[in-house]
Amino acid sequence: MRLIRNIFLFALLILLSNCSTIIKFVYGIHDQQIESKKAIYRHAIRMSIDTTNNFYVIDSSSAKKIMTGGFPKVYFYNSKGDLILPYHCFGQLKEYTDSLYKTNEFKVVNDKAIFEEMKNIRTFNNRKVEVELANTDFVIIYYWAAWMGKLNRIKLGWLENKIRIDKRKNIKLIKVNADFQKSWNWSEEKCETIFK
Repeated sequence: MRLIRNIFLFALLILLSNCSTIIKFVYGIHDQQIESKKAIYRHAIRMSIDTTNNFYVIDSSSAKKIMTGGFPKVYFYNSKGDLILPYHCFGQLKEYTDSLYKTNEFKVVNDKAIFEEMKNIRTFNNRKVEVELANTDFVIIYYWAAWMGKLNRIKLGWLENKIRIDKRKNIKLIKVNADFQKSWNWSEEKCETIFK
């Protein structure tokens, strides 16, 4: 009897809640907040994201650009730095990544786009990052954020693991945290204006 009542209450909760509320709860997605370097590293480690290799943050001047539209953002580049697959819903991450292992022939969306995209990326000490394309078949730039909760482990963690295990292609993964950072000295009001 108790089980039936709990199932009924859960079903009622689902009917009364919207889909996005349930997804946020299940995946631990929360409102964006200002994060410290230590908190970003802590979250990455909890989500099984490698922090020792190609682990960066966004430049404060690119926050609005990165946060506008869908998130997280994922960009795929060939060995020349040409954009070959523009970002799409990260729900297609597996299909796009698998396609890199099947062919080298992709239509170029934007020539040498990676060099423009790298202007958005900094080290945690606010230094510019240069991309090294030598000996790579593809480069993936993946923008992620702590507020995305478990989706970081599900998507970015999966991608890192796939690249580490499947050596048929040399794929470089650049992981870029897009959280607002304490080092920017932004007020809460300044952060809110990004979404207006």
